[in-house]
Amino acid sequence: MKNPHFSRMWFTLLSFLFTWMIALSTKSAAGMSLPSNTTDSEGSVPTEPVASDDDEYDGEDESEHCGLYMAISSTTTPEEPKWGYYAGKNIPAKSPIGFGDIAIHTFNLMANQIYMENDQPVDDFDRNPRANLVDWLEQFLWVPNSSGGQFEVAGEGTRIITAVPGGGVLGGYNPKMTNADWNHSSAYHREALNEYPGVSHPGRGAYSTYYNLELASTETIPAGKEIFLNYGENWDGSSNGDGKTDPLTRSDYKKVDQTIEKMISFFEKYHDDLDKNTKTEIYNFMVQDVMSAAAGKEKGKRIADILPENPDNLGDILERGGSFHLNSPASIRSPEWLKTNGICMDNIRPGPSTIPYAGRGAFATRAIEKGSTVAPVPLVQIPDDKIFQMHQVKAIQVPAIEKDTDGPIAMLVRDSEETFSRQLMYNYVYGHPESSLVLLPVGAVVNFINHSKERVNAKLVWSDHLNSKNTQWFAEDPQKLIDDEHSHLGLLMEIVATKDIAEGDEIFLDYGDDWQVAWDKHVAAFEKIKPGTWPITALDLNQEHKTKLIRTKDEQPYPDNVSIKCFLMVKKPKEGEPEVDEQGRRIRVWSEADSGKPNIVSDYLFDCEVISSSETPEGRFYDVVWSNGESTTLVQKVPHKAVVFVDNPGTSDQHFLGFRHYIGIPDEIFPQGPWRNANSDKEEL
Repeated sequence: MKNPHFSRMWFTLLSFLFTWMIALSTKSAAGMSLPSNTTDSEGSVPTEPVASDDDEYDGEDESEHCGLYMAISSTTTPEEPKWGYYAGKNIPAKSPIGFGDIAIHTFNLMANQIYMENDQPVDDFDRNPRANLVDWLEQFLWVPNSSGGQFEVAGEGTRIITAVPGGGVLGGYNPKMTNADWNHSSAYHREALNEYPGVSHPGRGAYSTYYNLELASTETIPAGKEIFLNYGENWDGSSNGDGKTDPLTRSDYKKVDQTIEKMISFFEKYHDDLDKNTKTEIYNFMVQDVMSAAAGKEKGKRIADILPENPDNLGDILERGGSFHLNSPASIRSPEWLKTNGICMDNIRPGPSTIPYAGRGAFATRAIEKGSTVAPVPLVQIPDDKIFQMHQVKAIQVPAIEKDTDGPIAMLVRDSEETFSRQLMYNYVYGHPESSLVLLPVGAVVNFINHSKERVNAKLVWSDHLNSKNTQWFAEDPQKLIDDEHSHLGLLMEIVATKDIAEGDEIFLDYGDDWQVAWDKHVAAFEKIKPGTWPITALDLNQEHKTKLIRTKDEQPYPDNVSIKCFLMVKKPKEGEPEVDEQGRRIRVWSEADSGKPNIVSDYLFDCEVISSSETPEGRFYDVVWSNGESTTLVQKVPHKAVVFVDNPGTSDQHFLGFRHYIGIPDEIFPQGPWRNANSDKEEL
């Protein structure tokens, strides 16, 4: 070491180490305190590197480049193979990921499987295989809140679970890698595509009116990065209280990257003053001693494992995406790897179907040649289609399982063995008349594909992708397809173009002769009983009020089958302004979250009454009244986007006893063997 700069260098080093220790040992906290029983928190998110257009597209026209791929997940294991969802293009922060998809609600699915025996509910999974099947199926389903379906049924013990294909099933789970979350606003403010307000038609109740549920990026997602959803877990919550033994958090990784930058700067500044041995000694002291003192022994060891042995290689970590991504290198795939091993998932988009009364359809986003893949169709295996049969249910009182619950609780069970309909999900599964097995397609946008024998331009085929288990599982008894060995998405179909498809063309499958016969019978029966008009729905009213003010409680009332609700996040009035009005109501002002996190989310949705409205150059605003049962609050300056209509329980189209039939798998591709385990004629409701 050269003496002239000795004191200055070591002063710089000690200052740097002191700053580093403070940064690494400080627990981060973010968010703001919100009144009216609302909270908001958001952790810091590192900025990720973005590939250049040349690296990403290799000269291809961007519109022709696949934006989303399905491929083997970085979290897959030999024991638990998984599909992953990968960005094919750079996705900016707070942007849609692919297209909004459908939400398919089921009502009291578990309760419909539980029967009474000797005055006791049979809910033991060993004795009740259908209840066991529903329990298994629920790992692929969501609560309904992100799509707005939580108000579809009401009553003690009632339960809604929801299928959200695409990202809702294929989006990975790795709490440390979460980079996507549901955009609730996209579903609540969806366009009423191919809807006919007030019109009776045979499609009523035959398709879901909940759609356009988007995944949105919570940070920049570079091309090739796997997409991981927020599953509601707080992965930073494992601290023992001293802040030292937590697993590395995203905030920690960000601090590590910042520390690497400072270390690089330090060694560059004193490059001429340090020989190789001294540089190594200082680096080892930083990594081993200072790191452990600053971050704690466990964290310090984990960070030391990430850092290179040679300080000259520190820059490699930042060039490869930072310490966070270096810790999970397989979560970023190259464009070449995705093209070779993945299947494009954004060849189709949803839109209003060209078939009247059919709701939404799927349309080509780019030209698709005959014989090419339109979309991959991963499948959830459901060995017994009778789980979709619907019974009248009743509530019984059973002892509470949770220790902190006083007294018995309500449990829903079948009221009788008679069935009156099937769950709407039955219309979306693939099936065969000789099998009890049905398959729920969970590929992105594929559930929007409609039937047409005259305009068919695509067909179902079994995929030969290396990650599929098709041929092995064809030989299995359907009941074994939910055991531990098969408890993943092993079956894969593809929708393949049967002719050249132009960009913008609607995609059509042939659902099969059985489906067509059942539909024709339904249409004929509906014509005999259809009412002259149809109730106006929440979807109709939300569409109508995209361009006009919502009426106040003193103006013409809205139909009894809908309610008004408000997304409320509030703050106190400014200093000097009244906090209570003349009626004794608390006064609050609507507010966006200080963190910038969206507050059009179901957690903040409450019953409200609109008492006044105004239209200004800045937009439409309302004063609303909200009550929590103990006090009443007047919320001022509520923006138009925060007021929505919802259907009251039991009143939406889905509760109409509409058409129900599975989508037929062609007989020529349905496997011979144990899958053909049912009578040729399925029970008809």
